[in-house]
Amino acid sequence: MPIDQTRGKFSKDGKQEKFERIYNSGEGDLVIWYKQGKKPDEKGFGRVLEGVRRARALLARSIQVLKNEPKGELATVVLRHHFGANDGPLSSEDLASIIESFELIQEGLRAQPTICLSKKLSDNTRGETNGADTDFHVHINLNILDDHPDALARTIIHEASHRFASTDGSVTSKRYGESDEDEKPEIYEYHSAYADKTTDEATMNADSYAWGALSLGSGRLLTSNTFRNDLGTTYLNE
Repeated sequence: MPIDQTRGKFSKDGKQEKFERIYNSGEGDLVIWYKQGKKPDEKGFGRVLEGVRRARALLARSIQVLKNEPKGELATVVLRHHFGANDGPLSSEDLASIIESFELIQEGLRAQPTICLSKKLSDNTRGETNGADTDFHVHINLNILDDHPDALARTIIHEASHRFASTDGSVTSKRYGESDEDEKPEIYEYHSAYADKTTDEATMNADSYAWGALSLGSGRLLTSNTFRNDLGTTYLNE
């Protein structure tokens, strides 16, 4: 993906505090932001590009499988594990909703998404998403750029689902042994509650789309345990 331009963004006092590198290609544009003094090396930029490419490919394959083979073995096992279809096939409405969300994420990652590379995120936070009215679509922790491309792609899809498909969780924290009044924003795949989430919860859960896309796009069910065993990747949590 060729670089179209690199430009700076200036603060009110005239200091150049942020930079953006813009990439253009037939598969979709991409903007990468970084701060003064925290520019990744070329390998780091390449890792981001590879992660975005992989995320786009996983999403395209996922949509294809769900549209063309919704009752096939792969779709059945992935929907059962990652989208709460434990009591039989999903309704046509639920399946359509999942496909629509995958398409929204896909479109968001095609239409010049903005990735902000940050060292401000805590060590155990792979990424985060700002509100819809901000410049950055997805923040990525600089510390994860050496991860396997599939691990980076999964994080990008997770965060992009918040931004482009409005996955907000709405999971009552009763599952976590806390008071009923409190809420957790989402159920991560490594949480014990993930195994018995409902379809309504799953369709609003970012990790369901992240792990669902990784599984559907890879051609087999993947979980944090199988992924760790396959790739030797230990830095999995969001």
